[in-house]
Amino acid sequence: MLGAATMADLHKQLGDIVSMRYAPALPRKAIRLKIVGVATMPAIGIAEGLHSSMGIGAVVPDDNGPVTEHLGPLGYPGCNGPNMVLLRADSGGPAVADQAAQHLAAAANQVLANEPSNGNCGGNQASVLAVQRPAQIVNYRSMGLTPLLLAVALAAGATIALGLTLVASVRRRRHELAILKAIGFTPRQLQLSVLFQGTIVALVGILVGVPLGAALGRWLWTLFADQIGAVPAPVVPIASVVVASLVALALAIGLSAIPGRIAARTPAVTALSTE
Repeated sequence: MLGAATMADLHKQLGDIVSMRYAPALPRKAIRLKIVGVATMPAIGIAEGLHSSMGIGAVVPDDNGPVTEHLGPLGYPGCNGPNMVLLRADSGGPAVADQAAQHLAAAANQVLANEPSNGNCGGNQASVLAVQRPAQIVNYRSMGLTPLLLAVALAAGATIALGLTLVASVRRRRHELAILKAIGFTPRQLQLSVLFQGTIVALVGILVGVPLGAALGRWLWTLFADQIGAVPAPVVPIASVVVASLVALALAIGLSAIPGRIAARTPAVTALSTE
């Protein structure tokens, strides 16, 4: 599996074949590997040297002779064993995972203390690193609550716009409302007519806006993920979409109350006096 940026640099696609070799140790030997997937890589390795990150790197099976059997923990031949061990706690949260990692490092150091030192491999010592997040993720998290505040502002703007639209519609159609009242419409029926108008506007917005918003969101997220080297896997939260749609419908019904009262109080005689 290759990182997205690495695969793009190689001008390869899924299913293509690449030749791989560890040049310093075996300059003339190589193996041919088939690209079977795209992965998001952890940001680990030697800080001042080549190391994996988001879209850069490769995952190779550990039985691919010429490459992996001579590639030691720090990238030097003759060093046996893994350079890093990645841990993931199934439960208990970060505190439990950190405690387990500390115990594992202590046990590993007891074993390494009895092993002969190999200066080329950086010494016999195990240490625990905190969660290593790529710079792209750290930069994204620095945005804080900005996306949420933007969403709230847009929702508030849409709510205010709907309310103003209903009020303006009632004022603009006083003549039609007066005719309805003159032919027998009750104030409650006039209120219901405004309520139906607001509900229809909300339903049209939901039926059109939700699919378009989901499609646009998936496209934007895929574009963002591709740029930072992550593997895009957009997910539409169905439950959140349903709740947001119901809230929008409830707001539309609630906002229809004030324009509905204005419509119910429309005096038929005054509104039709100009005719």
